[in-house]
Amino acid sequence: MELGTTLFGVARKAANWAFGIVEKLICQRAYELSTLYHDHRILVEARPHPLGEHLGYRLFTEEYLHGARQAMPLIEVCANRRLRLSKVVISVTASNDKVCYQNQVVLHHVDQRRHRAALPAVPFRRPKIEGNKVYTPYDVLRIELLEIRDEANQDLLPRWKVADELHPIDRLEVALGKERDFVEKWGRVYHLQFVEMEASEQMVQLRALYFHRSAAIREFAGLLQHRLVGKALFWVRNAFWARPLQRELNRHIAEYREYEAQRLAQERVAEKIDVD
Repeated sequence: MELGTTLFGVARKAANWAFGIVEKLICQRAYELSTLYHDHRILVEARPHPLGEHLGYRLFTEEYLHGARQAMPLIEVCANRRLRLSKVVISVTASNDKVCYQNQVVLHHVDQRRHRAALPAVPFRRPKIEGNKVYTPYDVLRIELLEIRDEANQDLLPRWKVADELHPIDRLEVALGKERDFVEKWGRVYHLQFVEMEASEQMVQLRALYFHRSAAIREFAGLLQHRLVGKALFWVRNAFWARPLQRELNRHIAEYREYEAQRLAQERVAEKIDVD
């Protein structure tokens, strides 16, 4: 009995080892491209939320950032229009009907660089689903500017409240286990939302068969309406080298660069008008 159990354990470890090698060969390139897409969206495309006239901010409430697990959420603050601020005080509150998490952040010598501070009281955003109910640690994030001073230590805070409220949106498919976002594989962290999006796109293409003239094809299309079929088609196209996924990523980045060039051109025109 013990020998059979030992042999079964060895066989299972060997199977897991072999599966890991095959998975790495087939999936690693697609995982890398999906992570590049996520990093580009979060670290390049995303712009700071305005907090009054002089500041912009961003919150990082996910457990991973820059490909590493974070100890706690972060807030990132930067000054606008080449300003230099001697002191900035910000309140960050995460709350729902039952609990309120509060942090006060004090920053000095703030300029256009990204100034980051930890938010130890704010939990990571981890929704849980039990039965037909969704549980989240908080529903609202409130960011309020409490104090702001320029280089000469002059108070720049207006008489009215300067605050912003965010209502986080979660991907319930991830909480339900139907999709994946962050995964730790082969000694690094990947983000797989782009892979999941492209697999969903395969499903959209299959649904188009519902409108085919042939009744036989329409009936066949009904048999294909399962997410596993869409994922299988995605991996048939993207195994090993992930060239279709690379083309989609290149197209997305090219569209962003075109948009950014147009935005910067419009800003230069607006600045010129203000000067004149």
